[in-house]
Amino acid sequence: MSDYVIGVVGNPNCGKTTLFNALTGTKQRVGNWPGVTVDRKSGEYTHQDKKIEVVDLPGFYSLSAASLDEEVARDYILSGEGDLIVNIIDASNLERNLYLTVLLLEMKVPIVVALNMMDMAKERRIEINVEELSERLGCPVVPMVASRGKGVNELKSVINHSAESKAVSEIRVMYPVEIQEAVDALVPEIRNSALDQKIDPLGLSVGDVSSMQTAAEEQEVSTGTFGAMVTLFDGRIGAFAYLLFILLYFPCVAAISAVYRETNVKWTVFVGAWTTGLAYFASILFYQTATIARHPVSSLVWIGVLSVIFVAVILIMRHIGNREQKSMPGVFDGAQA
Repeated sequence: MSDYVIGVVGNPNCGKTTLFNALTGTKQRVGNWPGVTVDRKSGEYTHQDKKIEVVDLPGFYSLSAASLDEEVARDYILSGEGDLIVNIIDASNLERNLYLTVLLLEMKVPIVVALNMMDMAKERRIEINVEELSERLGCPVVPMVASRGKGVNELKSVINHSAESKAVSEIRVMYPVEIQEAVDALVPEIRNSALDQKIDPLGLSVGDVSSMQTAAEEQEVSTGTFGAMVTLFDGRIGAFAYLLFILLYFPCVAAISAVYRETNVKWTVFVGAWTTGLAYFASILFYQTATIARHPVSSLVWIGVLSVIFVAVILIMRHIGNREQKSMPGVFDGAQA
């Protein structure tokens, strides 16, 4: 069991993999991120009696999620799974690399900046005031040359302290008035979108049905049954989840009539409620499991809550059955005989 989990992020070709290898050595594991084919590389090391798990995130330039790699990295950072984010940057190309650093600061996550390739910066006669850079960013900055192992131990000590304190930079990025006004206008829209995600666990984002043909053409999907569903729901996963619900939910009128004819109103209502609830549980479980990489925290909450409810319903049904059996011992004894 690790004491802390850290994620290593940075632009491509900034020495991220070199730093990961320098930190973890041979203690590495390679797997896949949940629901996608992107490799998930992780490792561990021990420093000052603290066991640290290191997750090597895909290299990316921004958080716009233009590719699957960027989406995986962004979702991991947002999930809060890591106690600390180590942002490695190329000291010889500081301006371009600091763009990602600024985005991380705006996300209000605990970060440490690993200022790598200091030797190349020196060769290019680039002088960096590390203390002032740390002050302006509001987070620790550790100069290093990962390829030679310089600064690795210092970084490990800073990681221990920062992972324990989980301090977040108080620096606020200032934008021109026009951009700030646009950001302020977007905040309510983003808040509403986040609320929709919480109350819409199946990803049912139904839009204007009249424009389905146009949407299908734009997304290059079939306008058949499933193609139409893909355009209306959250892609193929949402469409499959909905189909799963349709297959399992409230039985047809003929089946309900047969149940009512053979039993009574109470059992008819129970069968309808049970099959619909079971279909809802199964479809949400499928959807949230398949999309757990996008929103791991909310998916785990949904899966956990529904599992508790499902177990509770089973226990309640068992309790009611035992109680009715005790209230009618003659009937059950005769059936067993």
